[in-house]
Amino acid sequence: THSNPLAATQKPSAGGRIGTSGARGASPSYQLSVRTGAWENVLENTGAGKLAFGGNSATYATGDSRVILAEIPLVQPVSLAQYAHANFGVRDQQPLLSIGNSFASPLVDAKKALQDNGANWSEFDQSYLLNATLWDGYFLSSLAPWMKSGTAGVITPATPTPTDAVTVAGKTYTPPTDPNEKKTMTQVISDFINGGMPLDNPRFSLESGRDAVATAAALADYRRSAAVLLNKGAFNVNSTSVAAWTAFLGTAKNLAIADKSANGDARFPRVLTKDTAVIAAGNTDDPSNWAGFANLSDAQIANLANAIVAENKARFAIIARSERDLVKAPGSRLFAGLAKATTPYLGLSEFINRFLTPETPYVATARPPWTTAKPVRLGWKSSSNASPNSSTRPMPPRPATAPRSR
Repeated sequence: THSNPLAATQKPSAGGRIGTSGARGASPSYQLSVRTGAWENVLENTGAGKLAFGGNSATYATGDSRVILAEIPLVQPVSLAQYAHANFGVRDQQPLLSIGNSFASPLVDAKKALQDNGANWSEFDQSYLLNATLWDGYFLSSLAPWMKSGTAGVITPATPTPTDAVTVAGKTYTPPTDPNEKKTMTQVISDFINGGMPLDNPRFSLESGRDAVATAAALADYRRSAAVLLNKGAFNVNSTSVAAWTAFLGTAKNLAIADKSANGDARFPRVLTKDTAVIAAGNTDDPSNWAGFANLSDAQIANLANAIVAENKARFAIIARSERDLVKAPGSRLFAGLAKATTPYLGLSEFINRFLTPETPYVATARPPWTTAKPVRLGWKSSSNASPNSSTRPMPPRPATAPRSR
């Protein structure tokens, strides 16, 4: 959450810093070499020295030789939350998992998203900025061509579309057909409008009474597709109803995953896999926590719903939430029917991100629904150089949001 083992670079200069002398200008990662002997004498290993350990640690005792860091998508994403696995980081100091991540950067003041740390050293909170930009401003229609798989046909390189100015200006070429397409985008749109074929996200439907030709043209235009789509049953994250959150989280019940048949529990997979699936034990020392999925009973769902509602109510009382608010504090917002000023989340990004606030807003506790460990803290105490303690805050799966045009 605070580092990226898959980063493209591990050099200090990637952070806008010049020079490598001293710990202050060095990367948190290290490059090692063995002068004598072999790596097997330095790192604990298995598989005849071919595999090391990762996950909870780099040791045999609490590490694991198979750790899933991210998912490589085989089809187009249907939810913004699937970008949680996209590697947006360039430097190893930036988190591998950014989207949906509410951890604060240890290199930036907890009340800031961008900070000058001295000569030739600027830092920014990558997760905060990505979440603030992505959520509420974009959506995925799930409209895309159907692509061939290895069993549906040979995957061959596509003919590139000409980009030279002469050819493009003269329009002397025919746009190539991707040989890997099983069904074109045009056909997918036609089947959706005229044949009632659901999109890959089946919660999207069309406004009734619209002209089919105009609707098809809008769906083919990424700038206008949201204008003709309706979202069935979008959930309001501002809800303070335990019953509503329980029902929402319960929609993941009776879900079969890989080799595990449905058993009535709610399952929240971090990655989709065809391999043997395991239920996470709720203990970071257990390898299942690094390759498995959360499996919540009805009682655990109820506990999580109560914790989310308690946190929502506490966060609604915080007025200053961004750097702009710290410069010019917003006025109290007293909504109709309420006796006390309170502010709901003004966007999905506020629900996901931490607040950039100097306040000590609340200290509420709740027992994690998936373990019998000690209670977790649902708030944080912020200071000028401390990161908020959001690392133990239970985050529910990302809810569906109503499509918006951008």
